[in-house]
Amino acid sequence: MDEKGKTIKYGHRVTAIPGAVAGLLKAHSEKGSLSLQEVLAPAIRLAKEGIEVTYDLNQAIKFGKTSLLLNEASQKKYFDENQQALKVNSIFKQPNLAKTLELISKGGAKEFYEGEIADWIVESSMKNGGFISKSDLAAYQAKERKPLMINYRGSTIVSMPPASSGGLVMLQTLNILERFPISKLGHNSALSIHLLAESMKLAWADRDRYHGDPDFVKVPTKELLSKDYAKKRAKLINKKRANDYQSLNHGRFKNFDESPDTTHYSVIDADGNAVSNTYTLGSSFGSGVTVDKGGFLLNNQMRNFSTREEAKANKLESGKRMISTQTPALVFNKEGDLNMVLGSPGGGRIPQYSGTSYIKCT
Repeated sequence: MDEKGKTIKYGHRVTAIPGAVAGLLKAHSEKGSLSLQEVLAPAIRLAKEGIEVTYDLNQAIKFGKTSLLLNEASQKKYFDENQQALKVNSIFKQPNLAKTLELISKGGAKEFYEGEIADWIVESSMKNGGFISKSDLAAYQAKERKPLMINYRGSTIVSMPPASSGGLVMLQTLNILERFPISKLGHNSALSIHLLAESMKLAWADRDRYHGDPDFVKVPTKELLSKDYAKKRAKLINKKRANDYQSLNHGRFKNFDESPDTTHYSVIDADGNAVSNTYTLGSSFGSGVTVDKGGFLLNNQMRNFSTREEAKANKLESGKRMISTQTPALVFNKEGDLNMVLGSPGGGRIPQYSGTSYIKCT
């Protein structure tokens, strides 16, 4: 929030430490078969030689105009002198982005978080009232966590654990839905859609209360994903009437505003290796801030922290990861063979989209 208590949506002050570079390079170092130079070469070539501006890219820039025009570097990159978006069929070259990728291809994550690129990020932040320091960047590490897993009608579904909340929401939704004979109700029947929506509401109510960074709060994933708990939550569903989401409470155990601007890709290679990857800057074009010397945009993920008392597990704290709705998932059959690679864009609707995609395909 700003000094007047108003929510800040764009700019340097809502930018969290970028994590994609660390995460992708960690995956590459552990599982990659090509050199980093080979992997990044096509992207470097496209950044240097340019790409043709499509209608979709032109419209996306227009859609992000509010945030992009607030930043001088973004305005210069995506608009002409009359503040008109890059024209369809024009060639869009990104020499500074090419330089960033070349530095990463040679120096890896260290170059981004401790080297010249880090200097560019800090310089951009300090000039514009941001908070990112060189020590913040140097301290960042990609974390490997044990994935969440449930059995749903004979299939094993694996998804992302907290701090991302998407996997937990989707799996909990499926657990609740398992209490009902969905396959017998007819494809897209009124009752099947009603039960799906009500299951999602209950899972989301628990998200508000319990989800956060497991390095800072205890997230009761085992309890939330237990079949007994799902049975208890399913009893709250009335087949003839929708629950008012605002009146739903989180469950008890014995003992936020996101936009649909996200990229997901699912890949399986010839050797059977599978990747489900969801990447986001937050809003369309993130914070709207382009690091001028580096040619890349910064996120606005700080908005994903909660200021509400009932969602204190996700309150803002130094060094903490905010929750998100990213929901990459893998589905295995009874024999342990991979059946499906899932994921979706969609902001706050991602867990619902991913869960619905699975249900509709089974």
